[in-house]
Amino acid sequence: MKLPLFCSTLIVVAPILGSAQEINPKHEPVALNFRYQAGKSYVSKMVNRTSSKLMMDGQNMGTDQTMTMDFTIKVEAIEDSENVKAIITYDRIAMKMNMMGQQMNFDSADPESVAGNPLGALAGMAGKSLTATITPDMEFTDLKGVGKLFAGLGEGGKAAREMFSDEQLKQMMGGQVAAMIPDKKVKGGDEWPYKLTSPLGMMGKMTMEGKSMMKGVRTKNDSKFAVIDYSAKIKPKDQEGPNELGMAMEIKDGKMDASYEFDLAEGYATESKTTMSMTLSMAAPGQEENLTVPTTSTVTLTTKIK
Repeated sequence: MKLPLFCSTLIVVAPILGSAQEINPKHEPVALNFRYQAGKSYVSKMVNRTSSKLMMDGQNMGTDQTMTMDFTIKVEAIEDSENVKAIITYDRIAMKMNMMGQQMNFDSADPESVAGNPLGALAGMAGKSLTATITPDMEFTDLKGVGKLFAGLGEGGKAAREMFSDEQLKQMMGGQVAAMIPDKKVKGGDEWPYKLTSPLGMMGKMTMEGKSMMKGVRTKNDSKFAVIDYSAKIKPKDQEGPNELGMAMEIKDGKMDASYEFDLAEGYATESKTTMSMTLSMAAPGQEENLTVPTTSTVTLTTKIK
């Protein structure tokens, strides 16, 4: 079976746990039945904080970046079908970047911050929508409107389109959920395998393989939530020669740790947090030594149903 939009290429979910009762590991087995309910809207905020370090001639040429996306998934019934239609709308996009001491910030909610900003083209995605069909197995299919999503964004739109290919969008919306779902009811302490292969644009693909573990059930405001942790090693798929920039890239020492909180009655992940770390090794033509770029990324996702 197969979870939501929007992480950049590596998007995989996990929670920020609020104040509530302690986790009870001794509970009856529960089913993690992910589902999107027709007639409901799922309002989400994704924050991706990424930091990379690149030393050249004694200077740190790395970047610190925070990207925020507010988006809504409106779900509609499809007549005579178990599938549902999803209308995904980007409500707000903001970015803060520090590169070599240079600050570049924009927020689609603040037009003045967008004007003349080299990153501001991405703000043009705000207010635009795409549609998809969601199967009972949480697979997103029949994606439409992707071209319009990036239309009119200039060079920034081309970069965004490479970042969000159809396959990446489908996986961010559905593939990650499928990788997390156990095929049976689970109780505190139960484990099951986690495996997901993600496209990485110019870097080819990567596979995250590890395990998920049910920590237990927590009660908040009279509602019950399953708390799940998962961890994985990040392995690169074999790259077929240099990429279009003439560089050969490799992922080393990649790992991921994550957790999420799942509303058992409503059938969706309400809060999640994922931390990934890896070292990118890049070899360019004529370069004697590979460039190494240690990178860490933390993604939080919160969702409310309306």
